[in-house]
Amino acid sequence: MKLKKLAIAAGIIAAIGTTAVSAAELAVVYNGENVIMNGEIINDRAMVQLDELCTAIGAEALEENGVWSFTKGENTLTYDEKTGKCTVSGAEIALDTAPIMTSDEKLVPVRAFSDALGVKVGWCDEYNEQATIVLHDYDAYMNILKTEKPEIYTLLSMQIKQPEKGAGISDVTMDIDVPAEVSGSSFKLALKLTGTSSVFNGIEASGAVLEKLEIASEEFNLALADVTLDGIYDANTGIMYLKTNAIEKIKDALPSMAEELGSIASILPGDTWYKISLDDYLSLITEMTGVDNSAEMKAMFDGLYGEGFSIDKLVEESVNSEDAVNSPYAFYTVKETVDAIQGMVECGALKVSAVSENSCDVSFAFDIAMVKDYVKAVYANNGVEWTQADEDNFDAGAENVPVMDISCTISVKEEILSDIDMSIKLEMDGMKINLSAKSSFDVGAETEEITLPENAQNLLPLLKPLLLLAETELQNK
Repeated sequence: MKLKKLAIAAGIIAAIGTTAVSAAELAVVYNGENVIMNGEIINDRAMVQLDELCTAIGAEALEENGVWSFTKGENTLTYDEKTGKCTVSGAEIALDTAPIMTSDEKLVPVRAFSDALGVKVGWCDEYNEQATIVLHDYDAYMNILKTEKPEIYTLLSMQIKQPEKGAGISDVTMDIDVPAEVSGSSFKLALKLTGTSSVFNGIEASGAVLEKLEIASEEFNLALADVTLDGIYDANTGIMYLKTNAIEKIKDALPSMAEELGSIASILPGDTWYKISLDDYLSLITEMTGVDNSAEMKAMFDGLYGEGFSIDKLVEESVNSEDAVNSPYAFYTVKETVDAIQGMVECGALKVSAVSENSCDVSFAFDIAMVKDYVKAVYANNGVEWTQADEDNFDAGAENVPVMDISCTISVKEEILSDIDMSIKLEMDGMKINLSAKSSFDVGAETEEITLPENAQNLLPLLKPLLLLAETELQNK
C-alpha cells in the first residue's frame, strides 16, 4: 500500500526503504467498524497477520506443502512459499513485498491480498488521530442484509429495466393552499399533469400534457393549460429528442415578459424537434451544477436499457468509488440509511415482499401513529427502553405536528416497473398540501414502431447561449 504518511498507531514511526517496523497494532476500519490488526510496514507496504486478515474479511486459508490458497466467494489467490509465485484465479501477479511465512509469524500484504479477494483497500492519513487502513467489502455487507434484513435486501437488489415493448399512462395532481396568516401572504397552486409512454425495440416515446397549472399570490399570477412536452429516447444511439410549446404558452400567459420570452420562443418554436446526446446532456448538467455524477448517471441509463438496474449499484458506487474507498466514514452513511429503513419495516410503515425471483411489491404508509412506532423501533434497536414518560412527551408534542397521511405502492413484475400509486396529504395551521400520482405500464399492450424525428436540430448550441443569457440577467438583477 502506498502510504502518504508512515505514522501508525501507538506513535510508531515507519522506516524507509527495506527496513521493517517492529510489530505493532495497525488501525483498520472494515465496513465502517474499527478493527485492530497486528502487522508491520515493510517497503512502504502494510503487512498484517494472515489469520487476522482472513477473519476480518471472511476468507478461508489452506496450506499444503508450502502452497497457500486463500478463498473468498468466487475469488481465489494462491501463494507458493518456495517459488514466491502468486496467482489470482490462475493468472500470475507481481507482489511489491512478499509475504513472510515463518513459524513465528505469517504476514501478508493487505492491499494485494484484499484486492485479489474482492475487498477494496484504501488509506486515510488521519482517522481518530492515526493513520488507518480502510477496507470496504460491499458483497459481504449485502450478504448480511440478505440474512438479517431480507426486506431491505429485496428492495435494494431488485433489478428494474426498460421493457422491450409496451405502453403506459400516468396522472399527477397537486393542490397547495397557504393562507396569509401562515406566511404573510396567501399562495395557491393547482396542477394536473397527464402522460403516455410507449416502447418498441429500444426506443421509448413519451408525451406529457400539463392540462392545468395555476399559481396565485398577492404579487404573482400565472395560469397555463395545454402545455405539451414530447420526448423520445433512442437507447441504441444514446440520442434524446425533445419538443415543447412551453415557451410559447408562458409568453402568452405573461404579457409583461412577452418581449424576452418572444425572443426565446423564436429560437425554440413549439413545433420543432430538437436532439441532444446523453453524453452532451450529462456534461451540460455537470457544467450547470458543478457536480460531476455523469458516470453514475450513464451507468444507470445503460443498466435500465440493458440487463437491468438496481438501487444497490448506486450504493456500491458510494462506498467503492475512488474517493469513497479512502474514507472510513463512507459505510457509516450507508448503514445509517439502512437502519432508518429497517426502523420503517419494523414499525410496519414499509413492507417489501418478493412475489417471485424477478417481481416484488413495495408499500409505504406513514401517519402520526406510524411515527410513534418508528421512534419506538429506533429506541429498541439502540437498546433504550421506551417509558411512559416518553409516551406522554411524544403525545404532547404530536399536537403541534402537522396532520399527515402518506401512502405509496409500487409493483415490479418481471423486472418491469408496472404500477405506482402515491398519495400525500399534509395539513398544518390552515396550510394544506395534497398530491396524487398514479402510473401503470402494460408490457402486453400492442405498440407500433416508433419513428425518429427527421431533421431534428441540435439542441446543445442553442442551450448554451440561452443559459449564458439567463445567468447574465440574474447577475444584473
